[in-house]
Amino acid sequence: MSLAHTAVSEAEFGGTGYARGMAHWAMGNALLYQCEFESSAAASKKAIEIMEGENIGRAHLGSAMGILAQAEVALGNLERAREIALEAVGFCHEHQLYWELPPWLASAQAHTGLGDRQGALAALEETHSLIDRTGAVVVQPFLHERRAEFARAFDSDWDAASELQHAKDAFSKLGAQGHVERLTKRH
Repeated sequence: MSLAHTAVSEAEFGGTGYARGMAHWAMGNALLYQCEFESSAAASKKAIEIMEGENIGRAHLGSAMGILAQAEVALGNLERAREIALEAVGFCHEHQLYWELPPWLASAQAHTGLGDRQGALAALEETHSLIDRTGAVVVQPFLHERRAEFARAFDSDWDAASELQHAKDAFSKLGAQGHVERLTKRH
């Protein structure tokens, strides 16, 4: 959080549009994992506004939209989250930005929350495929977390407790102890 605050302060003081967009993107992401969802949504909207308005950082636009969608899920705005996530997935497909996986994670979350088993399953399967295709191992624990949510909501071959443990193990392996603690508190 401290680094994100510093980045935003410095970028807003004299940074380029790209620096400002990325600083707000980082802030939105940091706030999401601090469970400050309204602030995360606001920072993500600001990042998107800068990226679109100044036509910069568009390689990260899908990610910013995915973070916004995840914040909207957490705020209970599931329909809005699904709209944003699907728009972001479309943008990423159109521009072949497959390393930016937050839109797919948000899509799975929103579909699960709305009781749309097929939509959630499709998002989870595509996320898994993209992780394999891109080698984005840092996203793997989030996929396990989304699978646990899916397993709690629907009849599934996945076991919620096992998927949650896989998520914790994967986060530990990556040295992301804060995420392990977040999952332990929430579940």
